[in-house]
Amino acid sequence: MAAALRNPARDRLEKGELSLGIGLRQTRTVDIAPAMKACGYDWLFIDLEHNSMDLDMAVQISVAALAAGIAPIVRVPARQYWMATRVLDGGAIGIVMPHVDTPEEARDIAAALRYPPQGHRSVAGGLPHFNYVPMSIAETCAAMNEALLVTVLIETPRAVENARLSHRHRRVPRKRQMGRARRHQRRGADPPLCRDGRAHGAWRQRSRLSDERRQRAREGAARPRLKI
Repeated sequence: MAAALRNPARDRLEKGELSLGIGLRQTRTVDIAPAMKACGYDWLFIDLEHNSMDLDMAVQISVAALAAGIAPIVRVPARQYWMATRVLDGGAIGIVMPHVDTPEEARDIAAALRYPPQGHRSVAGGLPHFNYVPMSIAETCAAMNEALLVTVLIETPRAVENARLSHRHRRVPRKRQMGRARRHQRRGADPPLCRDGRAHGAWRQRSRLSDERRQRAREGAARPRLKI
């Protein structure tokens, strides 16, 4: 039997849609899950960081949420992996980890909360996510990894700065952009497009220079060399 598990919160986000959740701090009964589903929410934010709710109550609400079709997302205290994995085994399909300052910490969290091959979380059988139906290890790992939503919170100046630097390092240097445009042009391929659908600036510049070269060649002038 193929494992089937959907995360309404993650599904909406992947479609670029608005995903609505509601925070739970004082509620201690499982009927909150179907009630919030009826109100149109996509996920429950079960807060175990700023709350006296215990793990057992969080798991009970998570199981009720699965049955109601609303995603149980649990925030645990910072770096409490043991709590995060236990609540995931108990029914949650998402974890919010606070106070994450570096990309390395974020990668460690993602690996600790996912099953192999994406991570190294240990596998438990008889999960409520699949109504306790026996599943193969491969099916369980694939379905849980696909549905899991892991969120890290950036809450310090150091974390903000590291996020800014990480974004900057992902930008493609202009010289590399020019080289990419030349390769496309030599191969006769379509120009690389920007997000707004226009041809990339490096492509436009290269095309303009090529037109000038051809014009000069027709006039008998020597072709200039382009240095980048």
